[in-house]
Amino acid sequence: MPIESPLPRAAGALERRVDRLTAAVAVLAVGFVLAVAWALMPRPEVNATRFMLRDGAGRWRGALALDPEGSPTVRLNDPDGRALLYGVVRSDGTPRLRLSDATGRSRIVLEIAVDGSPRAHLLDANGRTGVQAWLDPDGRPRLDVRWGSSFRHFTLPDSTGGGGAPAR
Repeated sequence: MPIESPLPRAAGALERRVDRLTAAVAVLAVGFVLAVAWALMPRPEVNATRFMLRDGAGRWRGALALDPEGSPTVRLNDPDGRALLYGVVRSDGTPRLRLSDATGRSRIVLEIAVDGSPRAHLLDANGRTGVQAWLDPDGRPRLDVRWGSSFRHFTLPDSTGGGGAPAR
């Protein structure tokens, strides 16, 4: 009986392995080309002057919009449509954030003035400022407190411990 050589069987197995590896390399190459094309493909722009946020019941709960003067605003509402948070970047580039209570009355206003100084206003139930605190352009803390129908002005102590007396 003749002895069969193992070479043809090994050559066939090797050819099948090469075919599988060639197919795997082709799939990887196509995937790489698609990934590069996806990364380089321009994305469509969404342009709008207003984005509305509505809850499952269709109630208006918030918005990202431009106000009538063209300033960008963000507004978050309670379920009844009252703005409890309202923020705007005004035309002079200064930001302002207003927080309201559950009745919709403004109670806190935070802003950055044109000179870069931060300000905080605490308002009473009628919308009048009761306390106003800010840092002046030199970095000194200032405080105004409503006292009857007028304000008392204070310059708070600086880091050296000076000041603190009413600044009348």
